[in-house]
Amino acid sequence: AELNADERMAILETGINTIRLASESGQGNYNPFSVGCFAAAAEIDEVQEALRNTTTSKTIPTGIESLDAALFGGGFHPGQIVMVGARPGVGKTSFMLTAGRNMALGGRKVGFVSLEMTAKELAMVAAQQGANMSTQKFYREIVSEYETKTLFAGFHEAGGLPIVVDDSSRLTAEQVSA
Repeated sequence: AELNADERMAILETGINTIRLASESGQGNYNPFSVGCFAAAAEIDEVQEALRNTTTSKTIPTGIESLDAALFGGGFHPGQIVMVGARPGVGKTSFMLTAGRNMALGGRKVGFVSLEMTAKELAMVAAQQGANMSTQKFYREIVSEYETKTLFAGFHEAGGLPIVVDDSSRLTAEQVSA
């Protein structure tokens, strides 16, 4: 059931009061902002020292410039688990396959968990990206030998990337993390 504005406001006020009371009683897990600032400064020092000793970045760029610009540190962090959620059909799988494909082309190993698409469907999307063409046409009309070879080259490229897929549709967040 959809909540009206008054019900939403009541939930928000309850949440804010709960946080305030916990903070005032010392029961909350709240720290002065300066604690975060000191930790961030220490991390920057650590990253800079590591970069002086090696050419390896601490983050993994996705190859999607606008995404890298929005991510903390300019990309994903090693070992980080990223969950993407949105309404069906808005392109979240294609978006993350693009990032994963770019990282794999850069030599990174990529794990991809899809709760909505099968490995075959994911391979189809990856092949489309590699071939820079849509497979919809292949289901609707006879295509040229060149187009078929182009798509199959996309399959060949995608199949050679260091990407592993788990398409078990009933995984929990804890199972994905494990």
